[in-house]
Amino acid sequence: MNKGIPVTISVIVAGALVLFAISPFGRIPLSVFLSVLQIRRIEHRMQQKSVYVPVANTLALYCQSDSNLFPNTMGYMWFPKEVQEMGGEDGMVSSNAAFLIFGGGFYHYGYVLTLNEQRSDAITNVWDLLLRREGSADLHLYTLSIPKTNALSADSLPQQVLAGYDERIKHDPTDLQAYQGRIRLLLRFGKIADARASCKTMLGKLTDEDAWWSYLVNALVMDEERSAGAGEAFLLDWVRQQPSFFSYLDLAYYYQLQKQPKQAVAAMLKAMDYNDCNGPTGHGCNAECRGYTAAMYAHQCGEDAVVVKLCDKLLGVTINGDYAKPGLRTLKSAAEKSQQGERVQVSWDERILPFDAFQDFDIEKLLGRPVDRPHRDTGQFHPGL
Repeated sequence: MNKGIPVTISVIVAGALVLFAISPFGRIPLSVFLSVLQIRRIEHRMQQKSVYVPVANTLALYCQSDSNLFPNTMGYMWFPKEVQEMGGEDGMVSSNAAFLIFGGGFYHYGYVLTLNEQRSDAITNVWDLLLRREGSADLHLYTLSIPKTNALSADSLPQQVLAGYDERIKHDPTDLQAYQGRIRLLLRFGKIADARASCKTMLGKLTDEDAWWSYLVNALVMDEERSAGAGEAFLLDWVRQQPSFFSYLDLAYYYQLQKQPKQAVAAMLKAMDYNDCNGPTGHGCNAECRGYTAAMYAHQCGEDAVVVKLCDKLLGVTINGDYAKPGLRTLKSAAEKSQQGERVQVSWDERILPFDAFQDFDIEKLLGRPVDRPHRDTGQFHPGL
């Protein structure tokens, strides 16, 4: 082995850092400087024919297809693998234009596909693909002519997108967002059985931090597919193997969605036996977000003794500062007054996010029934007492 190589590399890196420090860029934080270099690298790749031609073809087909097939904002898996590899984030499609957006914050850039109406005719559409960069003139990359009849069907489109999710999962079997995206896509196209089957594929593959979601959603599906109580037994078994403040609140949330408030409150009481809540994150969000949502539900169920205990537990959480403390104190005070016969209605504290395990996820379509979830504006759960 040539031992001089590491030394040479070190000298080059050190020299580059010295030049960076004495240059005008030296006044820019290193992280920003490196971010700019990454953006420039991506912009260079976006101008390669091997990348922009597949993008133009895909976006043109999307524009010429039924608009009802597409969500308002499309994630990365809706686009060619060349874009997925670069980190394309969001896209939008209409009948005469499409956008594929990169970046964010201080700088935006991406592809824009527009219909060239002057060059199009009754048979053929002509599309122009541009590279758009904030603060710069658009750069024309490609012109594409395709028959107006070329379009994707409701059967072919999901397969194309599913292939992207499958590749992502193959690369990283622990990627919860990829599994959720796959299930969300199947639900969008009415493939309920396939969506439920995809739920099962997550079990045993996710990290400890994300596994809770797979057990929760599968428990709910089991109750629909097998029998009432099958999901409960499944989830109880997992919770008893992984007992914690958060896993028992997962169980309480399950009972909440199943319209079983007494069981939900009992699970909340069990959660208070564990002291792992003083951390920055938990199952879906931090302890105060999870606990406050549970306590509001318990208050609306009239279980105010439990509300007081849960609020006291959460008031002892210090890792996240005081952001949730005013809301917890207000809720505790209302619960104490209710215990004395003075019923007090509590509005949701806007500083505390409500916990919703299925935000932006059509859980009702997956289960085939209505599901009660917290409404931040009203703080009402409709617990079905």
